[in-house]
Amino acid sequence: MSETGSVTRIDQVPSALIRKYIDGCHILHYYDLVDAYGHLSVRISDSTFLMSRYLAPALVSSPDDLVIYSVDTGEAVNSDAPKVPVWDIGTVYTESDQQHMLVRNTKHGASLAKSLGEGSELKHSVALMRGHGMVVVAENIEMVVFKCIYTVQNAKVQQSALGLGGSVQLFTQREADDTANTTAAGAVKPWPLWTREVEKSTLYQNLA
Repeated sequence: MSETGSVTRIDQVPSALIRKYIDGCHILHYYDLVDAYGHLSVRISDSTFLMSRYLAPALVSSPDDLVIYSVDTGEAVNSDAPKVPVWDIGTVYTESDQQHMLVRNTKHGASLAKSLGEGSELKHSVALMRGHGMVVVAENIEMVVFKCIYTVQNAKVQQSALGLGGSVQLFTQREADDTANTTAAGAVKPWPLWTREVEKSTLYQNLA
């Protein structure tokens, strides 16, 4: 743990600690102490802690899989990141609710939907869910799978770029809007590749 200051970037974390963290994730899984939903966290400064992204501990393998979080808010520390909404189910719980972090009624569902936009206006296609991953919306199955894959991939690229130091130039609103339109038109292109990839595995069966 850092005695002074706040550790807010992965490149500020000692490489020995990162290696030990990754080994710790693997050892806990090896001994059946965590499954796909478990995690290991370590305090790295007075105000931040280190934890893997939304990933099974057995699959954590590099600094790209790690995220620094704020102790106070529980949110990822990255002042340059795009403003993806973070929905906290804790803000809508009542005393009578089961606080299991699952969206299982209209009240919770409506609150989550509101984080994406109101009425017919969709402001965000992705929202982070505190303690529960993310929600992704799109107009068809191909596009929602596309957004799931590239949301995670783009976040890893941005995190790696920030780790190099300096700032990252993000899209302007016009660039983001125009890119989204272009992407929507080509979202079906990778679908045959993705289906072929899973069809080659004996793990997946599609009997429809």
